[in-house]
Amino acid sequence: MPIVLQKYLNDTTEMAVWKITESVEELRKLLWMFAHEEFKFESRNLHWLASRVVLQELLKTESSQPLLLLKMPNGRPYIEGLDCRISLSHSGIYAAAIKSTTGSVGIDIEETTERIKKIARKFINDYEWQYLEGENDLETMYLLWAGKEAIFKWYGDGGVDFKHHMKILLPLANGAHSVDAILSKNGEQKLTLHTTLMDDDYRLCWVF
Repeated sequence: MPIVLQKYLNDTTEMAVWKITESVEELRKLLWMFAHEEFKFESRNLHWLASRVVLQELLKTESSQPLLLLKMPNGRPYIEGLDCRISLSHSGIYAAAIKSTTGSVGIDIEETTERIKKIARKFINDYEWQYLEGENDLETMYLLWAGKEAIFKWYGDGGVDFKHHMKILLPLANGAHSVDAILSKNGEQKLTLHTTLMDDDYRLCWVF
């Protein structure tokens, strides 16, 4: 399936989400911009390919030639020879990408499942916890988890404690698609976290 969500965030920043309905072979045929890799499990191959196919869609205006996607020592992805920042994410039936030619970016998409309750206390601080509607408030938990993952990718230098270095300034107003956040690492930075709920109970968050 082609892109199901695409946003031009400003003159230099763009994001997109791909819904994965293709097989591994179909995605391989679509991907020409980046060299293919092979993994043991089909789900890993699907996610790897889909995240690069959606990134390829964002980069069509930047290059008509194959590109090399690499990682810095801290894990931040970059494209050799191309002056832009990128971030990738995948979960379940979706893959997402964001790119900018002027600033750092981060994106995360997460499927909503009960499993998050097992780790919630590890990344939700006392301030944020007061806004949860009990132990089963999965919607808020995933806003916090996906939001902090996106901020972590935006920051890009590692060493960030999700519980102590990040604070999402809840509540998210009814119908709102953004909320302020604070990253307290090497000083304090105030960010705007953007978010939306995709179909099929997926939370998407991005920072730029």
